[in-house]
Amino acid sequence: MYSPSVSAIIVLFLTDISRGLAENICQKYLRELAKKQSDFVQCSTLHSVPVSLCVGCEEPFTEMHVAYMTLRQEQNCTDKFFDKDRINIVSTTQSILVGIWRKAYCDDCFTSNNSYVFDLKRTAFDDCITNNKNRECASCISQYLDLNEFYLGLDKNNKGQVCYDMQDSVRVRLNYLQ
Repeated sequence: MYSPSVSAIIVLFLTDISRGLAENICQKYLRELAKKQSDFVQCSTLHSVPVSLCVGCEEPFTEMHVAYMTLRQEQNCTDKFFDKDRINIVSTTQSILVGIWRKAYCDDCFTSNNSYVFDLKRTAFDDCITNNKNRECASCISQYLDLNEFYLGLDKNNKGQVCYDMQDSVRVRLNYLQ
């Protein structure tokens, strides 16, 4: 008759505990990712008009990315949540949200100080418009040309892939001036 040794029982017990802890940590990481994805979706929607997605949602995007990578790097979680079905919901959802960020060329906002310089020029133009009611065209032409030339230079250098926050800001101003 077979009688399991004490060490075999301990190994089985510890294996069960380890599996339970791994499942708990994976559920925790999954909940954290879902929350961070939800936060990014909310931020994106709230920063949609006028568009300030990139600057306004950088923190939620970064936190979402960190949560995704944390889940992805835990082997037990990868085995459980990734590439298990044809929909692959966790990866697909993340891919869609990252796609929004990329489609808006948000990384361009942060690769140099262009966003900062653009904001300074835009603020100077906006202040001029505000302070020169009924004389905007004559009084603010230099600020407008400065902003426009800066943006056109970015657009040319980036082959049209300029941070969408800046693109939308220029589009709104051009519509205003027409």
